[in-house]
Amino acid sequence: ITCQIIDVQTQKPAAGMQVLLRPLNQSGHVYSSNTDFNGQIRSWGFCGIEGLGHYLRKEMINGKCGWQIQFESGRYFGNNTSWPLIEVNFYAGASGNFHISIEIGKYSY
Repeated sequence: ITCQIIDVQTQKPAAGMQVLLRPLNQSGHVYSSNTDFNGQIRSWGFCGIEGLGHYLRKEMINGKCGWQIQFESGRYFGNNTSWPLIEVNFYAGASGNFHISIEIGKYSY
């Protein structure tokens, strides 16, 4: 599971935004990372050397897992935004990559 965020105010990647990822199966796991200079997350902090794929298989039920990704936009914009937190819920399986791309501004996404 990867993501990329573009800041529409600057028309540049949103570098340094914290993003949280959690399975919807109530396991209690939270995966966290910050976007890089390209506004991307390619790996998740909690996962260590094994990568998210290792944990994804543990979280799955019947071949798929519901996930919530949470973009900490309030922190990124210094709480000067209409969207302090953006949450997206989705299903992903272990069969391939899953990528989420968003464009965000202080008053839109």
